[in-house]
Amino acid sequence: MLENKDFYPTPDKLIEKMVEGLNFKMIRTVLEPSAGKGNIVESLQKEAKKVLGSWTEKAGNRGEKRP
Repeated sequence: MLENKDFYPTPDKLIEKMVEGLNFKMIRTVLEPSAGKGNIVESLQKEAKKVLGSWTEKAGNRGEKRP
């Protein structure tokens, strides 16, 4: 259960729909400035060459690949 009632993580099925049909050969960089816990960033990192984003983990990572 989420502690913050104002936090709505993007469901995996919605992320799949969002990136469906994108040609990652033509996209060099993706910016996800409001990445919450990183669901979209994590998905994009599988395809895109460079993903810039932030997510609210303990360390407050900024764009680095998640461990």
